Amino acid sequence: MIVRMLHYQIKPGKRDAYLKLFRDLQERVAGMEGLAFFDLFQDLEDPNTLFLAAVFEDELDMDKYTEVGPNQAYSDAVAPLIESFDLAMSYEVSKATALYSGSQGE
Repeated sequence: MIVRMLHYQIKPGKRDAYLKLFRDLQERVAGMEGLAFFDLFQDLEDPNTLFLAAVFEDELDMDKYTEVGPNQAYSDAVAPLIESFDLAMSYEVSKATALYSGSQGE
């Protein structure tokens, strides 16, 4: 599995425009084979700070996502809305295991 994480800030006043473009992207990749998880999260203190997490079955699926999802038109539309990127990382993992089950006393 490949886990890709992006952490970035949207320019002030551009969040709604970005979220519309992201929803369009989400619809394009919904149900895509090999995309196990894809979601956007918002910082608790700053609504313009976002965290995108995507999990792919393998590198081929991540490449397929890049072709289907954030195509050039999407990238061109989103680029002027982004203030800065703090993190863009990809990790290869053999499996996903919860590190914390939420149960006390175990």
